[in-house]
Amino acid sequence: MYGDEIMSCHQIGNAIMCMPNIYKYKGFIFEWHRYCGPFKLRKNFEPYERQGRKFYKVIDKWSELNDKQKEKTRIYG
Repeated sequence: MYGDEIMSCHQIGNAIMCMPNIYKYKGFIFEWHRYCGPFKLRKNFEPYERQGRKFYKVIDKWSELNDKQKEKTRIYG
């Protein structure tokens, strides 16, 4: 189900910074935000303007993975 993943939080000095996790799956790089869901990224992590049907089909397949399998696809966060 979408939205059940937890964002990564990092302590930097006295501040805490939370950011979406970034994953790579079936050729797509995307961030997963807890409230906004998936967002397709370029190789330099800049967002695409359009997401596309193919991307959302891959996201549907990714969402069927169990937590351990999803964790193996995480590249940042």
